[in-house]
Amino acid sequence: EDFETGNFDSYEWKVEANGNGRWNIDTISPYEGKYCVKADMVANNQFTKLKLQIEVLADGPLSFYVKTSTEQYYDKMEFLINALADPNREWSGITDWTKYTCEMKKGSYALEWRFRKDSSTSEGEDRVYVDNIVFPPVCVITMLEKISGLEYNVQNDQVNLRWDAVENAEEYVVRRN
Repeated sequence: EDFETGNFDSYEWKVEANGNGRWNIDTISPYEGKYCVKADMVANNQFTKLKLQIEVLADGPLSFYVKTSTEQYYDKMEFLINALADPNREWSGITDWTKYTCEMKKGSYALEWRFRKDSSTSEGEDRVYVDNIVFPPVCVITMLEKISGLEYNVQNDQVNLRWDAVENAEEYVVRRN
């Protein structure tokens, strides 16, 4: 995901915040290409999250680039996997683009990029940036409100889907990212 579409449409991204903070597409400071994503407008004691549910089909690396302009040690960009934080996945201070890589095993994951601020003091621009996310082989699972009984089975590089038919449905669209 390099955000070169200029929007969040390539994957089923979810954005959450407990204030005015938000994630936006940015054209000023990308690592590569024309676009990246940035989190800003986060007030003291607030956060904003960029989340994605994925199914990793085969073991492999996940990587992305991160850049921060925050108060060192206190206002942090964190990368959580299945809601688990790790000090090795935290960035703060005024930093240039840094590559992060981790190995992912086959399975389901909830990924979260979170920018949170402490109760006081601001330094830098109070922004964090993410760009050039490279996933291992994945299937992004999207639950659609108009269908029920969705089941999936992943075997090797194949995903089998089954769901209950929807009355008067004219078409179903299954998209692979």
